Amino acid sequence: EYMAPEQARGCANLDRRTDVYSLGAILYTLLTGTVPVGDGSTRSRLWIAAGHRPIPSPRELDASIPAPLEALCRKAMALEPQERHETAKAFAEELRRALVPPKRTARTGWLAGLALATLAVVALVLKETPGPALPKSRPDPRRTDEALRLLEQSRPALFEAESSLYETNPRFDPARLEAARGRIERAIGMDPTLALSHYLLGWTWDFQGRDDRAEECWRKALALDPRFGPAHYRLGRLLVERAFVQNIGIIEPEWKSNQRRALRVAGEAGRRLEDAIANGSGFEDGLHREVAGILLSWIRHDRATGARQAREALVRHAGKRGEEEFHFLLAVNQALGEDLASLERALEIKPGFWLARLERSVVLHLKGRSREAIAEADRALRFRPHSTVALLARAVAREGDRDLGGALVDYTRVVRLDPAFAAAYYNRGRVHLAMGNFDRAIADLTAAIQLSPELGAAWMNRAAARVLVGDLRGAFADSTWAIVYAISPAKAWFNRGYVRRELGDLRGAEEDYGISLFYDPKDPAAWSNRGGLRRMLGDHRGAASDLSRALALRPLDFLARLNRAMVRMEMREIAGAGVDGEIALLLS
Repeated sequence: EYMAPEQARGCANLDRRTDVYSLGAILYTLLTGTVPVGDGSTRSRLWIAAGHRPIPSPRELDASIPAPLEALCRKAMALEPQERHETAKAFAEELRRALVPPKRTARTGWLAGLALATLAVVALVLKETPGPALPKSRPDPRRTDEALRLLEQSRPALFEAESSLYETNPRFDPARLEAARGRIERAIGMDPTLALSHYLLGWTWDFQGRDDRAEECWRKALALDPRFGPAHYRLGRLLVERAFVQNIGIIEPEWKSNQRRALRVAGEAGRRLEDAIANGSGFEDGLHREVAGILLSWIRHDRATGARQAREALVRHAGKRGEEEFHFLLAVNQALGEDLASLERALEIKPGFWLARLERSVVLHLKGRSREAIAEADRALRFRPHSTVALLARAVAREGDRDLGGALVDYTRVVRLDPAFAAAYYNRGRVHLAMGNFDRAIADLTAAIQLSPELGAAWMNRAAARVLVGDLRGAFADSTWAIVYAISPAKAWFNRGYVRRELGDLRGAEEDYGISLFYDPKDPAAWSNRGGLRRMLGDHRGAASDLSRALALRPLDFLARLNRAMVRMEMREIAGAGVDGEIALLLS
C-alpha cells in the first residue's frame, strides 16, 4: 500500500527518496483514513502504485484537512523522485512546520496528532539508517569511452528504422534494431550514468510500440540530465499520444476517471514540452520546436490556435522531412469531416505514421465506414503490434461491422496485454451481453467496475445483465450506481425505472420515468413506458396523455398504440380506440 512508483515499476536504482514517498503515503493514510492505492487485486494496486492511475488528493477526500499537510503529502508522494524531499529529515522538518495547530475538528485533530507522533518515529529511524546514496561517482573513463563507441555503432540502425517509416514497402530488417538494442544495453552496463544511453534505448522500444519501456528509459535519462532536451521532447510526445488516444472517441464517453487521467497525463506532457522548448540542450531543431508548440495548443484545448499554427508551419516546412507532422496536427485540431484529407496527406508522406493510421481508423468508424476502419487499424497494428488502443479501435470497428466474434478476440488480446485496462473489460462485457453470455458479461463488467468505479456505463450494463439472469435486486443496486456516475442521466433513470417496474414498485418506476423525461423530454420510450404504468395505476387521463406524446414522437410504436387503444376503451372513447386498435393490428 505504501510502495513508491519506482518500486512498483521494478526500477533498480532506488534511494532515500523512495523512503520519503512511503512516509508521505503513511501521512496520507493517517489524514484520510484510506490507503493511497485503494482496494482491489494485487495486480491492480501495483498498477495504481506505479503511477498509471491518479491518487485523489487528501482534501478531495476530506476538505477539513489543513492545506499545508496536503501540500506536504503531495510533495512527498510526487511521481518523480527528484520532486520529493531529498531526505527523511527534510520531510520531518517540513512536517513540524505544517503542524502548527490548525482549526481542529473531531476527526482531523486526532489524525494530525497521530501523524506527528508516528512519522516522527519513522523519520528518526530513517535518519539513523540512511538508504542508498544518490549516484555521484562516474565510472572509469575507459569504460565511458567504450560505452560511447557502442552508442555510435547503434545509431545507424536507429536512423534506418526511422527512415523505413517513410517507405511504402519498408525493407528494414527488425533484427538490426534488436542488435542495436543489445549494443545500447552493453553501453549502459559499461557506464550507467550516460543519459544518452537511456535515451537511445527508449528510442528502440518506442519503435516497437513498447511505450511503458520507452517511458522508463526517457525518465532515467532525465533523472541523469534534467536539461536533456531530446528526452523531454520524446517523453512529452509520448505522454501527448497517451492523452490523445484516451480522448479519440473509441472509449466510452462516460468514463470520467479516464478523462481525469488524460488531463493529468496531458499536464505533464505540457511541462515536458515546455522544458524542451525553453532550455533543453540538444533540442535545436526548429521543426520539432514547432511540433511541440502545436502539441501544447492541443493539450490546452485551443484547437483554433493549433490549426492556425499547423497551417503556417506547413507553408514553412513544405517538402521537408517532418512535413507529415503538421498535416496530422492540422487534422486533430479540425472538426470531424474536415480531417480525413489531412490524415491521408500525412500518410502519403509517411506510411508508417501509426498514430495517423489510428486516428484515421477512428474517423472512418465514426463515419459508418467500419470495414475501412478495420483495414486501417490492421495497418496501424503492423507498426505497433502491442498497441492496446489500436486493438481496441479495431474491436470497436468490428462491432460496427457486426463481427462480434472478431471484436471479442481483440478485446481479449487487450486484456492479456494490459490487465488493468478497464475499458477493455467493459467493452468485452458489452459484447458478451449482446451474444447472450450473461455470466461472462457480469464477470467482465465487474472487473471494469473494480478498476474504474466511476465508469457509469459498466454499472448500467451489469444491471441489464442481472435483469436477464433474474437478479432484480442486484440490478436495482447497479442501476442506482449508474445514476450516480452517468453523464447521460436520462438513460440511467429510465433503466432504473424499468427495474423498479419489474420489482413491482410501480410508483417508484413512475417517478424514475418522470425524472428521465425531465432530462430528455423527446424520448418516446420513456413516454410510452410511463403511459403504460399510469394505465396500470388507474390514471387513464395521464396514461392517454403520455401515450399520445410517445406516438407524436414515434407514430409506428406498436406498444404505445396498443396501450392507448386499451386506455381509450377504458375511458369509453370507442371511436379513437378502434382507430388505434386497427393501426396496432397492422403494425403487428
